[in-house]
Amino acid sequence: MGIFMLVTPNTLKSALTLPSLGSILLAIGGFAVVFVVGASAAILPPLFLVAFFSLPVALLMAAAFPAGALFLALVVTFGLMPPFVFASLPLGKATVRPHELILFLTFTLVFIKGLNDWRQILPSTRPLWPAFATLGFALVIGLIQGKFFSNNPSALAEFRQFFGWLALPIALWLTWRNENTVHRIIMAIALIASAGMFFQLLTGIQVIYGFRGAEELSKEFQDVKRSAIGGGVVFLCYAGYYLFFRICDAERGRLLSFLGLLLILGGLIATFTRGIWLGFFLGGILFLALTPRFLIGKSKVISLVAVACLTAGLAITLSVPRVSDALIDRVTRVAGEGARGTSFGYRFNENSQAWSAIQSAPLLGKGLGAQFKAVYNQSGNTTGFSGDEAAFIHNTYLFLWVKLGILGLLYPAALVLGLFLYLRRRTKSNLGDESNSNLRGRSVKKLAAFCCLVTTALYGMSSNEWAVFTTLAPLSCLIALIIAKERHNPFCSAKHLTT
Repeated sequence: MGIFMLVTPNTLKSALTLPSLGSILLAIGGFAVVFVVGASAAILPPLFLVAFFSLPVALLMAAAFPAGALFLALVVTFGLMPPFVFASLPLGKATVRPHELILFLTFTLVFIKGLNDWRQILPSTRPLWPAFATLGFALVIGLIQGKFFSNNPSALAEFRQFFGWLALPIALWLTWRNENTVHRIIMAIALIASAGMFFQLLTGIQVIYGFRGAEELSKEFQDVKRSAIGGGVVFLCYAGYYLFFRICDAERGRLLSFLGLLLILGGLIATFTRGIWLGFFLGGILFLALTPRFLIGKSKVISLVAVACLTAGLAITLSVPRVSDALIDRVTRVAGEGARGTSFGYRFNENSQAWSAIQSAPLLGKGLGAQFKAVYNQSGNTTGFSGDEAAFIHNTYLFLWVKLGILGLLYPAALVLGLFLYLRRRTKSNLGDESNSNLRGRSVKKLAAFCCLVTTALYGMSSNEWAVFTTLAPLSCLIALIIAKERHNPFCSAKHLTT
């Protein structure tokens, strides 16, 4: 009887009421998703399903936490996360990589979310306008030549590498909202990466998963693993310069800064890349020359770091002698480089073939995806290159000239020069303001970031740094630190603009 009492006219009316159109569409959509996922599970690889479910996670994260999304994109870019966490998404003949997808989603959402902010942010980007206008024209010409006239198979793949610059507006917007956000992202990634690289060096256990993230050093040292995180090494350089400043100038936390600097140096050593070592050293000399006189005791800090490094080197020699032997071999082998079969000898031969290609098209270049290396001459044979290998060159300036012509060669020069002139105007007064530690800190961050650009420019002579996604994304963060306009930017006051 009680059950029938529940059936009233109102409840009966509610039960017979048709659902809304939105509810019907939601139910149909849910069934469709379940059907597609269930059907695809039988024919598609498991990694596709991982990518399918990770996509909405990345989208929600990018919408709610843009800074976290940028951090995640960079971590995945540098190979600091296992590949199965965010799988690549196959799309026809191409593959959408997770860091590209996350960065593109974050760029789109930040652009929309900050529509009211760009009017205030864009004026600070004027030092970049000549460089990016030059790059834009060069890419249009290079893409037309490479894809539509020459039909080079890798033209679009090389064009896609420049999407790394999408990180620039994200970093600019984040820095405008909070001047320390991008700085903290860089420092966190630098310390995490250094710890992983140094651990991998000492133990041989792989924890770096990017391209060539963990590989044998050489035939003689197959038991020693070198680490690579792509362009993420510029974050290590920035962290090294900034921590050195903190040791010299900070009133608190000097011990932690000192330990962090040693960890950063360990990560740089684990790369076993002499171009990075030389670039970091020369960039450090520039940083010491540009930093103000208030950094008292530079020589003492340098001596202390040198002693600590020697002590750590002795400890490594006693505990892991093969690592120290590999370091010594890596340094002393420079004297024999340049001959056939050596790393430098290979690149000299590569450069000569690139120069021959440049002479045939010096103004407009040969287009994106152009292949210019005919044979591998280092081993005394004539083995042909594969398509991608025949189109690649380690020297970034020759690469840009071959593919994009003289405009491609000018774009990194215009970028560095524009930022140098900007810094010369903006930081001069703040470097001498010994009474305001905040102004000193902001100025040093800008100078440290600029020195990293110089480091990249130097390292670019032995690696293709200005035309790859993994370097352009971190460079975007450093550029944002240099030119970003904060909401209450002390550099915009009359006092500092008139000096």
